[in-house]
Amino acid sequence: MLGFEPGPTVIEQPVAAIGAQAMRPLYERIAHPGRPVRKVTLSGRAVRRGSS
Repeated sequence: MLGFEPGPTVIEQPVAAIGAQAMRPLYERIAHPGRPVRKVTLSGRAVRRGSS
């Protein structure tokens, strides 16, 4: 693993939840093509490290 000093501040994303939430509407759209499109928003979090 590469190390950076100071450590960079990053936005942590819920990767597994993003994948699950991406597939669920796709399956729903295939099963029910006439349903309206819905928007899903997932939260990330800032991980503050030495760069900020």
